[in-house]
Amino acid sequence: MSLLLEEMRRRLGGIDGLIEDTHFAGAAAGWVLRYTLDGAALAQVEISPGKLTATLAADSKSRPLATRAGVVKFARQAIRASKSHAGK
Repeated sequence: MSLLLEEMRRRLGGIDGLIEDTHFAGAAAGWVLRYTLDGAALAQVEISPGKLTATLAADSKSRPLATRAGVVKFARQAIRASKSHAGK
């Protein structure tokens, strides 16, 4: 799980001007990493025990940035890997 988080952070960190905001959303929700660029939300990652949930913005400004940084491809690979792992 932590390897997925670090890879996601590395890829998002490749976007110039990106701001990462760390927020504790309470015991039930856990930690949330919010990524903004020029005041617009780009992504949000929720971290709780045994679970990592990432939400990527898909608007006309955000998607090309996430695609160029390799975030979209990485997310697809992570989803496929988790599905194949769940089937075992």
